[in-house]
Amino acid sequence: MYIIKKIGILFFPILLLFVASSCNTTKYLQEGEKLVEKNTVKIESSEKIEDKADLLYDLSKYYKQKPNSKFLGLFRTRLWFYFKNQSEADTSKWSNWVNRVLAEAPVIQEESLVKSTAKAMKSYMQHKGYFNAQVEYNVDTTKHFTFNTYTVYPYRRYYFDTIQHQSKDRYIQRILNDTKEESYLKSGLPVDVDLYNKEVTRLIRQMRTLGYLDFTKNYIAPLAVDTSDYKVNATLNILSPLDTIEHQIYTIGNVYVYPNYIPNKRSEYQEDIIKGGVTFMSRGNPDIKYPTLKRNIHLKSGDRYDLEQEELTKVRLASLDLYKFISIKAVKSDSVPGLVDFYIYLPSKDKQALGGDIELNTANNSSFDQVSIGTSMSINYSNRNLLKGAEKFSVDVEGGLEFALKNNDELFNSIDVNANAELSFPKFVDYMGVFTILKSMKILPKKTLKKLKATATTKLQLGYDYLRLINFYDYNSLNGNFGFNIIPSERWRVKLTQTGLTYFNPVAKPAFDTILTGNPFLQRSFDKQLFTGIFFNSIDLSYIEAAKKEDVTASLRLFGEVSGIEQLILNKSFSPTKEWLLFDSVQYAHYLKFEAEQKYAKIFTPRTSFAFRAGVGIAAPYGSFSDAVPYVKQFHIGGPNSLRAWSIREVGPGGYRELLTAGENNTLPFYQTGDLKMEMNMEYRFDMFWYLEGAIFLDVGNIWTLKDDGRENAQLSKDFWKQFAIGTGFGFRLDFSYFIMRFDLGYPIRNNYLQEYYDANGVQKLTYWPIRKLSHLTTRDINFNLAIGYPF
Repeated sequence: MYIIKKIGILFFPILLLFVASSCNTTKYLQEGEKLVEKNTVKIESSEKIEDKADLLYDLSKYYKQKPNSKFLGLFRTRLWFYFKNQSEADTSKWSNWVNRVLAEAPVIQEESLVKSTAKAMKSYMQHKGYFNAQVEYNVDTTKHFTFNTYTVYPYRRYYFDTIQHQSKDRYIQRILNDTKEESYLKSGLPVDVDLYNKEVTRLIRQMRTLGYLDFTKNYIAPLAVDTSDYKVNATLNILSPLDTIEHQIYTIGNVYVYPNYIPNKRSEYQEDIIKGGVTFMSRGNPDIKYPTLKRNIHLKSGDRYDLEQEELTKVRLASLDLYKFISIKAVKSDSVPGLVDFYIYLPSKDKQALGGDIELNTANNSSFDQVSIGTSMSINYSNRNLLKGAEKFSVDVEGGLEFALKNNDELFNSIDVNANAELSFPKFVDYMGVFTILKSMKILPKKTLKKLKATATTKLQLGYDYLRLINFYDYNSLNGNFGFNIIPSERWRVKLTQTGLTYFNPVAKPAFDTILTGNPFLQRSFDKQLFTGIFFNSIDLSYIEAAKKEDVTASLRLFGEVSGIEQLILNKSFSPTKEWLLFDSVQYAHYLKFEAEQKYAKIFTPRTSFAFRAGVGIAAPYGSFSDAVPYVKQFHIGGPNSLRAWSIREVGPGGYRELLTAGENNTLPFYQTGDLKMEMNMEYRFDMFWYLEGAIFLDVGNIWTLKDDGRENAQLSKDFWKQFAIGTGFGFRLDFSYFIMRFDLGYPIRNNYLQEYYDANGVQKLTYWPIRKLSHLTTRDINFNLAIGYPF
C-alpha cells in the first residue's frame, strides 16, 4: 500500500498540471476558425423504426469530422500539446515524439465536410431500404465552437414482396430451387444492400462447393426490381458464360505436393511417389513422411471439385505448424474440358526453436491482496517435426515471483516454478479403443468419429508445479495427461483430456496451521491427494458466436471435470468397506466439477464500449470415501479479475465472515473457498487521453458450500440471493498494444455478511451495507488492483 500511495502522490499533481494547462486552447485559433465541439444525429419519423439504436450508431460512423479528444471527457490536453509544440525551429526527437504520440491537430469546422457527411448518411439510408430518405443539417455556433446536428427523415421503408432466382442453366436453376430456403432475400424482409451482398457470397460459395470452380460475383447480376406501394418484386439473375448457356463443373485431375518448397527452384523438383492420387515432388530427401501429408490433403484425384475440401486442406496443413504459408493453385487442363490440376506449395519453417521471455504479469497465486503484480522468466524449446510425422515436441520452464507490495517486512509474497513437456501428433489416436467401442455401441455416431479423425490433434503432456506461499504453505504438483485438441467447426474449439493423473502434495507452515486447526473442512481438503481419470478426465468447450454486427462480440465456455471414477469402481468391487490409499497416505480424489461462462461486448462508439461476463460453477465430492472437494479444485472469488472491491479468496462462503483475517493489520492469507460460485461483472470502457483508458465497473458474486462444514451461514440456502457481495469502482488502463497495464480501484457497496449497527434511537439492527458516512471515507476503504490485461 505504501508504494501505491507514493505513486498517487506523484501522479495527481502531474494530472492537475495537465488539466490546468489544457483548459484554454481556443486562444491559439486563427480569426474565423472554430473547433468542432459536437456531432449529433437524430432520426425524425412518424413510424416506428426497427433497430433504431443500431441505425444511429451506423450513421455516426459517417461523420467526416470528429471533435478533438478530451482527457476525462473535459480537457483538450492533446490539442494543447499540439499548439505548444508548433515551433518550426524545434525538430528534436522529443518534439517529433510529442507530435506523433501526444499531440492532436485541431479539428476546424469545414462546411464542405458537413455537406459530405449528410450526403453519405443519405446514401447509407437508401442502401438500407429507405429509398426516399432525406438528411438535413444544422450548424449552431458560439465564439469558438460549432455544434453539428444531422436530422434524418427516413420516410417509409421498402420491403421484398416476391423474390425469384433465375438461370438459363437448368442445373444451376435446380440448385437455386433446392436452396431457396437458405436465401438471405426473403419476402417480408427489408430491401437492404447488406442482405444482397450476403446472398451473393452464399451463392458463390454454394456453386464452388458443387464443382463450379469459375463461379464468381461477375455471374450474379444486380437485382432487377419492380416497386409498388413500398413493396419490391425482385429478380436475381445468374448470368451465363459468354460462349455457352451451361456453367462448367470441374473434376480434380492430378494433385501435386511440393514439401520444403523453395520459390524459383521448382524445376529442381522431381516426381517422388504417388499415394492415393497425390503426387509428391521432392528435392533431395524429404523431411516429412508422406502419409502424414496425405492424411491432411482432402483434394482427391477423380472427385468433383469442392471449395470446402480445398479450405479444409489448407486448414489441416496449416495446423501441422511446419510451413510458413500454404499455397494451393488450380491449373485447368488445356486438353480436357472440366479437368483441373492442383499444385500445393509448402515452404518450410525452421524445424527447431529456442527462446525465452521475461515479463511483468498478474500473479495468479496471491492470497493476500489486490496489488498482485509479479514477474516471470521462461525458457522454451520446440521441435516441429520430431519423428518426421509433424510431431511437435516442446519444453517450457518458467519461474515467477510475486512482489509483496503491501508488506514492508517481506520482499516477495510467493515463488513459483513450473515445467511442462508436451508431444502432439497431427492425428487422432484412439490408444485404448474407447471411441471405437462407443461407435460400435452406437453411442458415438459414425459421422462424429470420422470428424474426430479429420480434425483432432493428439497430445501427451507431463508437468510439474511448485509454489511457495512465503511463511504459509508450499505445494508440489506432478501431472500427466493424454487428450485431444479438436476443431469441429469454425466457431467451436474443444480440448478433451481422456486420461489425466495429478499428484498434489501440500505442506502447511506453522502460520497456516493456525487456520487449519480451527477448520477441519479445510484441513481435509488440503491433504495429499491423487486426481485420476483413465477413460475420461475433462472437457473444455469454447464457442465464439458469429457476430451479427461488427460492433458486437460474444462467446461461451463450458468446462467439465471428473476424478476417481475408475478407482472408486475397483475399490467398491474388491474392498467396499475400506478406502484404498496410495502408499497408505495419499487419498484418491473423487469429485465432479462444472463451469459455464458467458462473455459479451458491444462497441457504442470508436471511443466507448461495454463488456459483460457472467459465470457459474459447481463442484461436489461423490462416493462414501470423500466428503470434500480438494482445496485447489474449489471455487474462490475476489481479486483483480473477479470482485475487485475485495482480495482474492476474501469473500464468502455465503454469509460467513472469517474474523482471523478481518481487519486492517491482518497478516494471514485469505483462504475462503466453496463448492458453488455465481459471479457477474460489467464495465463501461472509454478512451481518456494518449494511451490511457478509463472504466467504470460493477461486480456481483459469492461462493457457497453445498453442505454444512462448520462455517456459519456458509451453506447454500433459499436466502442465498441476499448474500451477494456487490462492489463498484473506477479503473485506469494503459494500452500499449502489446500489453495492457491495469489499475482498478474497487469499493464495496454491499457485503455478503450481516453487520451490526445502532440506529439513531439506539436500537440494534443488522445490515449488509457497509456502515460508513461519505465524509468519513478514506483510502483504507478502497481496494487497489494492479494487473496486466483486461479482467475479461
